[in-house]
Amino acid sequence: MEKIKEFLSFLFEREQVAIDYGNRKDDFEKYNVIAKEIKSYMSDITVGFGVPVLEKPAPDFFYDEGAPYPTPRHLYKISHYQNKDYGDLWACYVSIANPYNNITGIDDCFIVTEINGELKIVAKFGPDID
Repeated sequence: MEKIKEFLSFLFEREQVAIDYGNRKDDFEKYNVIAKEIKSYMSDITVGFGVPVLEKPAPDFFYDEGAPYPTPRHLYKISHYQNKDYGDLWACYVSIANPYNNITGIDDCFIVTEINGELKIVAKFGPDID
């Protein structure tokens, strides 16, 4: 379970860097490098952290040059499951990206497994608040 925590901590740190770069138009290329790196830890292009690879910079009003450095996600719980087809699966319950104003609560559940000897996020689920 410790390797799963370390894996998520690494990805959360990279996500913080990407969010920070995403606040500055001049760092557009640096942002995309980090976004591509994060995507490399996903098993499918549709699974992600909300840090998409962008084709071109956004309009100027989108950027917030004075934004504080992003806060990391909070990891609430990791549950381990044994699946007959996929082997070990870990359900990782986390907060929103860049939590602010002491917002708490589970926002995402990332499913992690090992593929070809590397940890990958294979699915992302959002909780149903109802």
